[in-house]
Amino acid sequence: IGDTVVLQKAGDVIPEVVRPILERRPPDAREYVVPDACPVCGTAVVRDDGAVRHYCPNPVSPARLAQAYAHFVGRGGMDIEGAGWAVLTQLLERGLVASRADFFRLGVEQLESLERFARKSAENLRDAIERPRVGRPLARVLNSLGIPQVGESTAVDLARWLARRVRPEAFAAARADAVPDPWFAAVEAELRRVAADEPDVLREVEGIGPTVAAAIAGWFTDPVTRDVLGELVAVGVVPERPVVGDDAAGP
Repeated sequence: IGDTVVLQKAGDVIPEVVRPILERRPPDAREYVVPDACPVCGTAVVRDDGAVRHYCPNPVSPARLAQAYAHFVGRGGMDIEGAGWAVLTQLLERGLVASRADFFRLGVEQLESLERFARKSAENLRDAIERPRVGRPLARVLNSLGIPQVGESTAVDLARWLARRVRPEAFAAARADAVPDPWFAAVEAELRRVAADEPDVLREVEGIGPTVAAAIAGWFTDPVTRDVLGELVAVGVVPERPVVGDDAAGP
């Protein structure tokens, strides 16, 4: 802490620390010590082999959940305008949101109860929540989940793969469940099936190798996160299907 360092763009994009400039190190500089435990939930901090990051592995840590929901409502995800950190913090503290699907269950009266919210601001936020319920690109919905190793580019590739894979006959049974979007229900079911039964199939997706495939499979089989996409299906999220050359996704 206090060092001057040399940076370079790793892969022409990501800033990477090359080395400290020792002759510029101040006398009061001190070594940074990574915490042994999460400062919020107390879970032991871990570091994956070959990775730089240190992180809390507890998926239900309040700090991790808050960040996960912030990513969900952010521009790369569902893009809910007005659901900033101050609003999100209140929703979590008051127990109004305990899952991603809960955002779509919020009513104007609940939003009006938030600090500094009048009727009009509550209605505006409710409208902003409703907008991405229908027509948000599938890739954005997948990206909003915060699956480890899955960024915007990988989410696009995964969405296109699913659009080719989930054919009309595959989701005919879902129509009987009266869900708003049988195709989306079939996509969710296929992801869970592949994750549980044949995770290596995910490596068919362009740009997905063993590490990313394992991360996706782990997310869709973890009891904490495996139902997240299904809950979005149930609350009426209807994503826009990717356009694929062979139009294999059906009507």
